[in-house]
Amino acid sequence: MNIVIMGGTGFIGTLLTRYFQQRGHNLTISTRQSSLYTASSTQKASNIKYIAYNKTALSKVLRTSDVVINLSGTPLATGRWTMSQKKRILTSRVKSTQLLNQIVTELATPPKLIINASAIGIYPEATHSVFAEHSLPSVSKSSSKLPSKLPSKLALTTKSSFLTDVCTAWEGAFYNTKPPKASCRKVCLRIPVVLERSGGLFAKLYGIYKKGGGAILGTGRQGLTWVHGADFVRLIDFIIQTPHINGTINASAPYPVEMRVFAEIMAKRLQTSLLPRIPTWIVRLAAGERSFLLTEGAYIIPDYLLRKTTFRYNYPTIEKAMANLIPS
Repeated sequence: MNIVIMGGTGFIGTLLTRYFQQRGHNLTISTRQSSLYTASSTQKASNIKYIAYNKTALSKVLRTSDVVINLSGTPLATGRWTMSQKKRILTSRVKSTQLLNQIVTELATPPKLIINASAIGIYPEATHSVFAEHSLPSVSKSSSKLPSKLPSKLALTTKSSFLTDVCTAWEGAFYNTKPPKASCRKVCLRIPVVLERSGGLFAKLYGIYKKGGGAILGTGRQGLTWVHGADFVRLIDFIIQTPHINGTINASAPYPVEMRVFAEIMAKRLQTSLLPRIPTWIVRLAAGERSFLLTEGAYIIPDYLLRKTTFRYNYPTIEKAMANLIPS
C-alpha cells in the first residue's frame, strides 16, 4: 500500500512511519526539512522516501497513493502562546488542510482515504461532563457557515476557547470540500494525548518523575484524555482497513482519567513520591497561557469506535498503559 504522511517527521508522524514501515508499506513523507529530501540525503529505508512540502511534489505523489494522512501543524507545546505563535498554530493547520483539499480535488484518481488530524481541544473544558463525537454540532453540516478567511481575533482567555477556535477552523477547512469521488473516504481524527516512551507528554514527565520532581498540577481534577501510542497506530491501520469508517472520530482510549490519578499512578510505577500540589497560578507564571494544556482538560470517549466498529484496545485503562510504559 502507498501511504503519504504530511508532517510525518514529528512525534506522531514518526510513530506511524515506524509502524507502517515495519509492515512493508511504501511511505512518502512530506516535510519542510530540506536535508531529508535533497538528492544527497541518505534514505533510512528502501520503502521510505521524503519529498518537499509543496503543491507540486504532493500532487505528483498523491496520484498513485492509496492513503494520505495529514498531521501538519506547528506544535502546541513549543514556545509561549503569544499572539504571533497562536496565529502560526492556527494557520499552519488550516492552510495545510486547504492545500490537501485543493490537490485531491484536482486529481483524476485521488487517494481512497484521506485522514486529517484534529484534536480533542475542540471540546470545552469541563470537570463533570463526558463528551463524545455527537456532543458537538457537526462541523461538516455547518461548514458553509464558517468564515472563508482566518479569524482576525483569537481567544486569549482560556485554553478551551483558543483551541476550540483552532480545531473548529481546522475541521471546517477539511469538511468545506466534499470528497472528489464517492469512493474517497474522509476521516477527521480528534487526537488526544498520545502516551509513548519515545516522545510527547509522557517522555517529558517520565524524566521529571524519575528524578523525584513529579507533582499534581492545578486542581488535579482536570480530565486527561489519552491513548497509548501502540493503540493509536493500530487504530490508524484499522481505519485504513475498514471501508465503512467515515467522518469524525475521537482517537482516545475509552477511559479518560483525572490528572491527579495519572500523576499518582506514574509516581507509584516509578516508586517515587509526589511533591506538594502546584497551584494553577504558579504553573501559569512558569509556562504562560500554554499552561492550560496541563491545568485544564475534559473527559472524552471514543463513542464511534466503541459502538460502530470492532476495534479493541490493548491498553483501555491508564493502569494497563502505565504497566506497559513503566514495567516492573
